[in-house]
Formats: sequence, structure tokens, C-alpha cells
Amino acid sequence: MSQNTPNITYRDDGVILVRNVRLSYPHLFHPWSQNEFDDNGRPVKKRFSASLILPVSSHRVDIIGLKKYIEQMAMTSFKQKLSPERYCLRDGSLNGKEEYAKSWYISASQTADRRVNVVDRDPKRPVTEESNRIYAGCWVNALVRPWAQNNQTGGKRVNMNLLTVQFVKDDDAFGDGAGPAPEDAMDNISDDFPDEANGEDLSDSAFAEEPELEL
Repeated sequence: MSQNTPNITYRDDGVILVRNVRLSYPHLFHPWSQNEFDDNGRPVKKRFSASLILPVSSHRVDIIGLKKYIEQMAMTSFKQKLSPERYCLRDGSLNGKEEYAKSWYISASQTADRRVNVVDRDPKRPVTEESNRIYAGCWVNALVRPWAQNNQTGGKRVNMNLLTVQFVKDDDAFGDGAGPAPEDAMDNISDDFPDEANGEDLSDSAFAEEPELEL
């Protein structure tokens, strides 16, 4: 298991807890797809999805650690390093949007048959779409699970399953409610998602703050 950093905890079951990140392009209550058909004319399945922004100013150590973790997953699975666009962690400076400047971001998604858990500060209290509690620009914690893909449809990639999003605090809303930018869409990933454990840990301890590590 990788070494924990101030805002990231690597669990033994392969799930990663990412804390204090800014939510962008959230499609958490209804599965969504940017395109109706892929390049081969096949229908594209809708998915739940979101981007999680990690500012370099506060998450530098976390970004370095997660980047190494994902690259090592690729080396273990494929015996090679992949090109940057094949990873779920990406450099926000290449995104072209102001809110991604001086940041990296995680692009995460989940199949339409596996609803993302969306909870409030109290993880035992679900958040509904009607509450407007969760929106592009707010700060959240998230449970995610990386996995290696290798198939004819999407080739070799390291993707990120989105399991749980927890509201942390308000901030200025982003004007990106229309949908993900093309580089955020993951419509070409495999439909063969790994099996997810039923009933993710939503206890207080799952989101508990940990003391900063001396690195």
C-alpha cells in the first residue's frame, strides 16, 4: 500500500480517500454522456462522473504521491508507462479553464447501474439533488478506486471509479454546469468495470481527518 499524504489515504482494499478537493463537472444524480454515439457509430452508455481538482498550493505532496501510485499501477499492469492522457490524474494547466490553473485533477466516473453515494458533512445523511448542496465549485471529500483497463475499445488506461462524494464546504460556483470538456469525458473506457464492494464504508471514521505526515 502506498504511503498516505496529508489529503490522501490509501486503503488496503484499493479504495483511495481524497480530501479537500474542489468539485467540477458533477453528474452525480443522473448518468450523462457527452456524445450519443462513439466514432464507430455505436451508442455510448451514460455514466455518473465528476472531476476532482487538487490545487498545487495545498495538495502538492498529494499530487506527487498519487501520480507515482497511478504510474506504478500502469507499470505493474502493462509493463510500460502510458501517455499522460491515458491516466485519470491530469495536469489542469493543459485544460485551458481558469478554475483548473495551477492544479491537477482526477477524472472519475461510474457505470449507470452503480449510483454514486452523495453525502453531507455527516456521512450518515444523504444529499439529494433537490437540496442543491452539491454543485460545481464546492469542496468535497471523495472515495475513489483506480483500475487498469486494457481492451480493444479504449486500449490501455488507468481509470478511476467514483464511489462516494461528501460535501465539505461552499465556495464560488463554477459556470460549467453544461457538461464536461472533451478531455474530461471518458466515454471510450471499457464497460467491464471491476466489481465494486457493496455498501462502502460511510462511517465517520471513513472521512476522519488524519494528522499531516512529516515528509
